[in-house]
Amino acid sequence: MYKDDASGGILAFIHMEFSDPRPEAEMCYFRHGLGWSDKESGGRNFTWLGYTAEPSVSYNHSMFGQQYGRPKWYPNMGLPAYIVKKEKEGEFFQIYYGDTHDLAADGSVQNTSNSGAGNPDQGVAVVRAKVADVVAAAKQGKGVPWKKYYQGSFSEPGIGGGKFSPLSIDPQGYMHGDAAFCAPLKQYVMVQQSGGRIQQTSAWRQAIILSFSKDGLAWSPWQTVVNISILDF
Repeated sequence: MYKDDASGGILAFIHMEFSDPRPEAEMCYFRHGLGWSDKESGGRNFTWLGYTAEPSVSYNHSMFGQQYGRPKWYPNMGLPAYIVKKEKEGEFFQIYYGDTHDLAADGSVQNTSNSGAGNPDQGVAVVRAKVADVVAAAKQGKGVPWKKYYQGSFSEPGIGGGKFSPLSIDPQGYMHGDAAFCAPLKQYVMVQQSGGRIQQTSAWRQAIILSFSKDGLAWSPWQTVVNISILDF
């Protein structure tokens, strides 16, 4: 959630999972979305504003992967962990999540060099939009385009197969975590659970881990906060 102090409205950042009724469908697909609740609603009712991002891997290559030679790997994006990044042009929402490469033109799987606990074709990505634009559009019940970070700039569309450049940290725990600005440290911090379902399976949910960043793009290696199985809670 994000509360706009000026208007009293609330933005809801949403993790979404989609199934397909066709019997040949293999798995579910993922997107992030956005909702808006004005001051009068006070968080009791939300207006749908549209999608903010989806994986680079196409719906068909994910849902019907075997037809194209892609393994049964979920393109899970995780939770929309966001920060508010201040720049000269204004403030930006930056959402961190797990993105998944589409199949290459020759039909092969595009693996990342730092796939970590995610699927071999996944990496940690970031998508952003200007806070003022998002809020202004939300007041009218509308959404705005979000852009993925790719090769040094936020230039690729969040929806429609936009490419991404994986950041310096590896995906962990399906990226079901959160992010924030830590004022005492003057750094951004991201928290996740450890491990994965395809790689690093022995570490799945065995630790809570942190990463830090001064600019929101270069992140420190994951640091373990506590070694404990979440399943034991």
